[in-house]
Amino acid sequence: MRKDELISVLENLLNALRGLQIDKLQETLQAVRRRDQQKESSTAFVLSQYRHYTQLSSEFGPIEHSVSHTLGLEPLTDSNFWATFVTASDTNATYETDHVLRSVTFAVEMLPELIDLLRPACGTFVSNEGGRELEVLKVLLIEESGGISATQRVVELLQGMEKLYEACSRLHHLPQNSLALAACDSGSDKSFDFLGLAEAMKEARETILSLWDRIAFHRETRINKDLENLAASLPILERVSQQERDNVLSREEAEIIRRSVVEATVKLVRSGAVLSEVAMYSPLQARQLMAPEPKLLVSATLVEECESGNGGQSQSSTTGGLDLLGKLRRVLGESTETKGSGPSRAGQESTDVPARRSSRRKKSE
Repeated sequence: MRKDELISVLENLLNALRGLQIDKLQETLQAVRRRDQQKESSTAFVLSQYRHYTQLSSEFGPIEHSVSHTLGLEPLTDSNFWATFVTASDTNATYETDHVLRSVTFAVEMLPELIDLLRPACGTFVSNEGGRELEVLKVLLIEESGGISATQRVVELLQGMEKLYEACSRLHHLPQNSLALAACDSGSDKSFDFLGLAEAMKEARETILSLWDRIAFHRETRINKDLENLAASLPILERVSQQERDNVLSREEAEIIRRSVVEATVKLVRSGAVLSEVAMYSPLQARQLMAPEPKLLVSATLVEECESGNGGQSQSSTTGGLDLLGKLRRVLGESTETKGSGPSRAGQESTDVPARRSSRRKKSE
């Protein structure tokens, strides 16, 4: 899970807990312990608190429930827990309820500090150069289960964002070398926080959103030629043409911006880049439409082998190694047979030496 996802989970839980009036709930619990007669107002208050928390917790996902269980807050969704505030029960039940209320107090105090620790330090602030405002643009690379991204996919994303930011900066007459990678994170997906001048980043955001809209309506548009035609319909290129007609941009400058936008579009779509807000509101559609090219993903087999510690040696690579070894043996065998078809020079010398010695003996005799 990425940090921004965990922050969202903790904020959802914190929002639900802050709606509970812990002090008044503890007073009600003390009255139950003393066996005081409960008023209708106290019962209505407890029911309103129960209704408030159950309504907010009904929107919790599995991660929120997991964090709630870890903090000991799971009884808050149990009607038996809230019943102890209304009817007198045994002492053990009231002590357990008091323990849960203390856990709520602890969570309300500590969760904001934990969120601050997780929150990145790159918000919206002012740059030192010219006092221009900076802005962060979060881009995701969605990962499918059973596979991870190849390094080339990350390269495509970085190059695409660099080209797009360069084009947006030229269009707004801003410095082109002011883009920075402020933060990276990974978990279920990979996220990249790009930091740049606010005007250029807003233009880049609008361009990527326009690109997303066109990909959603033209799902078959995936090859480079189609992507170039798609990029030609983006609103940013219309603004470039308008500035060219108004003589704000020269013909050469306008053509450079057009080429940068088209090249950035191809790289971003090919890498499967998507804005975080798109992935948040339509996660399934984003995963289906912005899936990267297969060559930019590492196969699931390799991932499993890396995780199991096999050193990346698959069964196919082992079979290939045996085949290669067999070929080498055959080649060596053929060369040995070729050399062995006649006696070797060493063999001839060893055969001729005894013959010469015997002939010398006969001559001496």
